[in-house]
Amino acid sequence: MSAADPTWFTVDAPPAAGLWLDRHLVRGTRPADGTRVTAACGRELRVGPTPECDVDGLRLTGLRPCWACAERAMGRAPGAATRHRATRHRATG
Repeated sequence: MSAADPTWFTVDAPPAAGLWLDRHLVRGTRPADGTRVTAACGRELRVGPTPECDVDGLRLTGLRPCWACAERAMGRAPGAATRHRATRHRATG
């Protein structure tokens, strides 16, 4: 997602694991509910309202981003190593 290409929308889906709904990113403008789309991570989803899910009587209300979608939206390959500059810490005191 960048200022040059702001056309992404989110679709919430039942989690692959855990108790939080997964929030996926899809390129383009949001189509009508019921339309099948492919998220940036490759997962096939159906556009619609946030699903009402429960696991063993616990309602899933929290959301977490799909990190693979987020990385693809930023132009990186999911799971690719990130280069960090080495920084030196100077002792103070």
